Amino acid sequence: MYATAGTGGGSYDFGNGVSAAAYNSVLVKYNASGIAQWIRTGASGDLALDTAGAVYVGGSMGGRAIDFGNGISAQGTLNKGAFPCLECGPSFPLLVKYDCSSGTTQWAQTVTTGGASAYFSSIAVDSMGNVYAAGTANGPGPYDFGNGATVAADTQENYSLLVKYSPSGVAEWARSSQHEGAAGSDDEFSAVTVDSANSLYVAGLVAGPGNVDYGNNTTVTGLPAIPLTAGPGWNALLVKYR
Repeated sequence: MYATAGTGGGSYDFGNGVSAAAYNSVLVKYNASGIAQWIRTGASGDLALDTAGAVYVGGSMGGRAIDFGNGISAQGTLNKGAFPCLECGPSFPLLVKYDCSSGTTQWAQTVTTGGASAYFSSIAVDSMGNVYAAGTANGPGPYDFGNGATVAADTQENYSLLVKYSPSGVAEWARSSQHEGAAGSDDEFSAVTVDSANSLYVAGLVAGPGNVDYGNNTTVTGLPAIPLTAGPGWNALLVKYR
């Protein structure tokens, strides 16, 4: 059993000699009896397991480099002209792979360069060990995941984000929505799953008066602004990829 969380002030004792310091993102492994086996710091968020004995954590990280152990670290770089939140700084998507038995970090990936805010909300692993990370990117971009996998995120709106990684952590491709027509459209991915044929299903939300294009002539339109409110209405969203 695996669990992720963020720690606040003070130290945290999970039992069996497993502990963490204050203000950390943590991953904890428990055995079938609920006894903590090991803890790793630096990443928290959604979890996924593969059939080869690895556990993956997808979430986000700030602008500072993070050391995940085993000689592996990650750090994103902010695009010139991108303006992050003054209080919280930039947010970059993060995906980390660990060995299940020992907790040894295998690799960690974020963006080479990116805009002010992006994150992974959900991850899934297919039958061949490829990892899919779904989330949201806020413009302006682009976001570069390496190996030629980039998304544009042209304006200061929220765009859905989906990235495929190989079992060795190489970004194979990255997909994002394109907003067409009227300004003010937003969309985001919040959950991803893979079926037995390795097709992807991604769920999320879409809003705004313009068309949102997911490629291959697949478009949807969100709800226009709702009277007497400060923003647009939101529609449920489901997209299938192959």
